[in-house]
Amino acid sequence: MQYSTDQHSSIEEAAYELYVQKGRLDGDDLSDWFHAEKIIHEKMADTSGDGVPKHRTTARKSKKTVKKNHK
Repeated sequence: MQYSTDQHSSIEEAAYELYVQKGRLDGDDLSDWFHAEKIIHEKMADTSGDGVPKHRTTARKSKKTVKKNHK
């Protein structure tokens, strides 16, 4: 997957933090990277758009205009 420089740096930093949190144990770098990708993608989804969760599946109910009979 192609990332912008900022996205790549964010994922790299998050993966390193995961590595540090796990006691700097080698051998799990790919797993840490994928976990970091997920974290960064979730953060990006939460901060983009109009504030409406992207997973929303229910349609908004339209407001019905009520007209009164004026006699």
